[in-house]
Formats: sequence, structure tokens, C-alpha cells
Amino acid sequence: METLNKFILLPNFEKKLLIKAIFLILLVRFVTFILPFGITKIFLLKSKAVKHGHILNPPSQDKIRWAVDAITNKIPFTKNCLVKSIVIHILFLNSGYESKINFGIMKNNNEKLNAHAWIESEGKIFSSEEGLYNYTLMQP
Repeated sequence: METLNKFILLPNFEKKLLIKAIFLILLVRFVTFILPFGITKIFLLKSKAVKHGHILNPPSQDKIRWAVDAITNKIPFTKNCLVKSIVIHILFLNSGYESKINFGIMKNNNEKLNAHAWIESEGKIFSSEEGLYNYTLMQP
């Protein structure tokens, strides 16, 4: 109930952003669960940003990240970096920001491969993990 009360008190633009984020997170989670990533990647690589002039008062990049983090902290099975990166990428593009999803791999202490996805946009890195310099960037 406390979460609902917080939501009700938010400004309308934040409510709309959270609702978009919920829809996209559930959709992306479903698609990444059902379809091979190769098919999903084709759509991501063809995505282009909407021109800034066509959007009235787009949310800031930090506000978009806040919305995605807030929702993925509440919905089970959506907190992985791939889902978050895809959703942030889509919301950035829809808000007029150029955006690129990066994928990297590294070996951990047990010699097992770890993979991670993160966003680069306008010179900033948006990631839920520290130490990205340890990852070897994968090319699309």
C-alpha cells in the first residue's frame, strides 16, 4: 500500500514514465525469454532515436534510469542487466537520446565467463555494475 501511495503522490509525467517502464519491462522480459537473442538484436540494431524537436519535454536520462530501476526492484525476474539495458535503450530512443547497447564478457575468479549489458548515451555510461573496464567488449 505504501508503494501505491508514493505512486499517487508523484507528478503526472513520472507516473506516465513508470507506466511505460512497467509495460516495456514485462514485454522485454517475455520476448527475451521466448525468442532467441539474435532476433531481438536485429530489432535493436535497427532502432533510431526520435528527433528531440518532436518530443515536448522529454524525461531526463537520469529520470528514465530511475523509473527502470524502481520498477525492476519491484517485479521479480526483471532485474537482469539485459532486460534493463534494452528497456533503457528503448526509452532513451523514444525520448530523443542517441543510445547504444554494449555487451561484454570476462572471466571471473573461478574461470567462468560472466556477461554484462550496459548502455552508452551521449558520452555517459548507464550500468548496474561497477568495473566495466574488466569486460571485453563484444562487437555486434
